[in-house]
Amino acid sequence: MFNKDSAIAAEVQLSSAEQARSLCCVGCVDFTSAFDAVSHDKLLRCLYSYGIRGDLLRWTMNFFTSRTQQAKVGMALSELINLLSGVIQGSSIGPVMFLMYIDGLAKHLEHY
Repeated sequence: MFNKDSAIAAEVQLSSAEQARSLCCVGCVDFTSAFDAVSHDKLLRCLYSYGIRGDLLRWTMNFFTSRTQQAKVGMALSELINLLSGVIQGSSIGPVMFLMYIDGLAKHLEHY
């Protein structure tokens, strides 16, 4: 988690790299609305790569893909639309699925 202490540590590392005239790369990831951006197809492949198969895989994907949303303003309702991406934030399984989904990113970044 990025907090004041990690910001100070990053500043010290950047300053040291600058003084040593060495290359330093900084990457920032904006996870705003990240739960809404999870691709269901990529999540399915991710779960499969973790060895989740059969009924559990089908149940999990049905849980996330069989969703619709509708907006209400005053007494007016919009049409129902199918959700094509995202994990359910208020559920117990949603955050776990998100962490599994981004785990590949963390593993990839470890090489740098």
